[in-house]
Amino acid sequence: MKRNRPVRHQSGFTLIEAMVVVAITAILLATGLPELANFSARRATAAQANTLASGLRLARAESVKRGLPVTVCPSLAPEAPAPACSGGAGDWARGWIVFADAGVIGVVENGDRVVQVQAPFANSGGITSAGPGGAVAVTFFPTGIAIGGQRDFTFIARSGAVTETIESLSVRLCTDPTGGTRTMGYHESC
Repeated sequence: MKRNRPVRHQSGFTLIEAMVVVAITAILLATGLPELANFSARRATAAQANTLASGLRLARAESVKRGLPVTVCPSLAPEAPAPACSGGAGDWARGWIVFADAGVIGVVENGDRVVQVQAPFANSGGITSAGPGGAVAVTFFPTGIAIGGQRDFTFIARSGAVTETIESLSVRLCTDPTGGTRTMGYHESC
């Protein structure tokens, strides 16, 4: 006697179906990854601008609170045991320090207290600064007004796998003598 076996239905994908899914995934990744790199670069420069703006606001608040000048300046070695301001038009991407400036303005001395240290940014294409008289540091006085406070900082996107121009991914931070900050696109003027 012969038994009738029930018919089994196969489940799963055929090789052709799997290859179609892989091809569609590859196309989506090829179009999406460059935009992800651009988004990442844009977010990194915006975050760096916000970090410096926060440091400037901290310096102004500390100056008013302490009744002393407080300086923000780029430093070649901000995490050193005795950090110092870089003398030239230093690249702010290497880091900066905020310190209560009781002595000579813009110079870290024995009596000065470092309030904040910003380590170098790992994913920065550089930060340039332009201001009146070529001043590098920004010093706030107890009145809340700053010397060298009207500045134009440009946060340059790190070059790499980005598909847009570096300028379109870069950010500008404009400051005024009262400590106000504005973030804007690279081609916008302060």
